[in-house]
Amino acid sequence: MIIGLDMIGAQGFKSLVPPVTNATYLEVENCVADVLQLQTNIDNDDTKDKWGYGTVLLATFNGDLEAGNIQMRENPISELRVKRRNLKDQNFIVVKELPFNPEPTQIVYDDYTVSSGEEYEYVIAPVDASGIEGFMTATYINPKFDGWWIVDPDQPELYNFQFLYNLDDVNITVDEDRTEINTFSKFPKVYYGQKYARRGSLSSLFIPEGYNAKEQYERLIAMINAKKPYILKDGYGRNFRVDISAPQETVQARMAGVTKVAVNWVEVGEVND
Repeated sequence: MIIGLDMIGAQGFKSLVPPVTNATYLEVENCVADVLQLQTNIDNDDTKDKWGYGTVLLATFNGDLEAGNIQMRENPISELRVKRRNLKDQNFIVVKELPFNPEPTQIVYDDYTVSSGEEYEYVIAPVDASGIEGFMTATYINPKFDGWWIVDPDQPELYNFQFLYNLDDVNITVDEDRTEINTFSKFPKVYYGQKYARRGSLSSLFIPEGYNAKEQYERLIAMINAKKPYILKDGYGRNFRVDISAPQETVQARMAGVTKVAVNWVEVGEVND
């Protein structure tokens, strides 16, 4: 509520109580407004396409966090928020929140949760201690990658595996609720339930890259022992939420430090991009 004016609502300012004349300066803080409408006539209509000749709007944006002309005071920038949306979708998701460093620096973030071949918009916004976002900077990417990846959606930077080298063919089968009942009629009766889950296996060589082959396999075992769903994706845009099991390790006798690893997987849910 502004002293001298009615409360702000769907109908805007409908009356002056008491009358305010010759107002030349008004400062509003800690509010969110879609439209600021000032008119000379008392019958105010807040429909944008019905604004009349008496409507005056003066908005000055100096690039401050509140997107207004009030300079920053008690709420300095505390972090940078990275958000992403698939260009087929209107909604952004937060993929990372990074501590803010006022010194000029380069920030590198690897996003392991995107789909190959899809187009994305990324934005990075400064955020103050109260959670208010400032002006956002946008960029667009079309990621592409090879092989198959198993990624932990909760800790993607820490737990991610690429099955790439000497990758065997991936045979994907479908588990479904389907029952055939033979009767005395010419054809059987077929009934379906809701279950429709895909399953398969992955097998490739693990070579020393960052971690040696033994350490990579141990990290894979730790993921399996966590007994939680992971994201499985390939370089052609396939994405599954899966459970992984039955790891197998074959130590290569003729290639020191290289092992062949295989796992089974089964689909356990939908992937929300």
